[in-house]
Amino acid sequence: MNTKGEIIARELTQRYKTDRPTTHHIHCEFNRDANYLFLAASARKRRTKFTVVDIQPIDSDTVVSMWVDIDPNTIRRHHFKMDLQPQLGVFKIHFSDESFLYCARYVEGEGDIGDIFQITVAEQSVWHNWLKLVYSEQKRRTAIPKGISNVRWTHHEGTVYTKIKRIATFPAIHPEFESLKADISFFFAHVEQFTRYDQPGVRKALLVGPPGTGKTSMCLELARDLSDTMPVIFSTDIKACAAHLQIAARQGKATLAVLEDADSSLHEASSDVLNFLDGINQPSNTAGSFVLMTTNFPERIEPRILQRPGRIDRVYQVGELNDMHALRCARLYFPEDLDIADAALMQVVTGLTGAQIKELAQSSISYAVSSCQSLTMDLIQAVKARIAEDLRQIYKYADTQSPMTTQHNIGFVTSKNGRYRRPYPDDFSYASPEEKLPF
Repeated sequence: MNTKGEIIARELTQRYKTDRPTTHHIHCEFNRDANYLFLAASARKRRTKFTVVDIQPIDSDTVVSMWVDIDPNTIRRHHFKMDLQPQLGVFKIHFSDESFLYCARYVEGEGDIGDIFQITVAEQSVWHNWLKLVYSEQKRRTAIPKGISNVRWTHHEGTVYTKIKRIATFPAIHPEFESLKADISFFFAHVEQFTRYDQPGVRKALLVGPPGTGKTSMCLELARDLSDTMPVIFSTDIKACAAHLQIAARQGKATLAVLEDADSSLHEASSDVLNFLDGINQPSNTAGSFVLMTTNFPERIEPRILQRPGRIDRVYQVGELNDMHALRCARLYFPEDLDIADAALMQVVTGLTGAQIKELAQSSISYAVSSCQSLTMDLIQAVKARIAEDLRQIYKYADTQSPMTTQHNIGFVTSKNGRYRRPYPDDFSYASPEEKLPF
């Protein structure tokens, strides 16, 4: 403990002795951001024999009360009520048996190197009851909810789960989907093969493809299928995903974790990222953890992540739909009574993504209704040509505005040894806007 910490500890001890002059053997704890204040605020709402009844900010000459890193969701949740306390300062926490403890939270250092430290003072008997309450509250807060949830991680609250009550029920249509389902089914049916020799029991797959190819739809359908047997989480933050895997491993629960827009987290191979993928910080879950990552821009992922086996176990190329898959998708969006042969409709939609097929169907229906025409193949082809021309004009405008908007292929390149790698500028054949049109 440094000089500042010693001064604060003496102040808290003196305050405690002043309030309870008959006390003996005062216990003083010094740690780095245990955040007892937040746990106390959470425990105050619970009906237990020993609980928190009040958190009282104390004026102090050594520690100034202040707010730090306020989460807007927390503010909305509390509706600006008085029970939303500053996170830094000196506080007196009152318990239901009329005991209390003093807690000081303060910052040492500046900027990115600054850390939050905490000093807590109480009698030994109070500490015994308080630590039992802390353990119970932490266990309750970190319990993974059943079903499907969003997960986020904040500096003050830790891992926070938000239940997803409604989820889209639209089917996922893509030839890679069946392979992915088989991969996940085999993994959870044979977890013992992935945990032998102290292996962590974590498998990681990456879905790669342009926007609108159905990556999110595939994840949602998997979530619906698996949510009855295991918790499923969605996140865009690798810290939140890693924290969830740690909790699932401690609780021995199988889980599916979906990390969306993974390129934002994997664009650099920091020590935290590498430890999450295959380092010593990767939790060992005997029940199995399957991490499913998605990206529209694999070229942004750090090559050291893609090139080393084990950091990403398998890559699924989720591209445009062809033949029967394109026809199945089209039949979802076009009217059921559409009088067009399957072969003709398949020809016009083959080579499009699911999102493009949806747009073609909706635009064709809207044009037919507004022009009082029947929905025929000629009309669909005319709408497709008009959409292609609109996109051609957009690409032409973008190309004249900035060379940075030049369109290029999205995806991995196969090297001589057959492995996927990040594409380099020389790999791209920069074609004209007409050749890059999705229609």
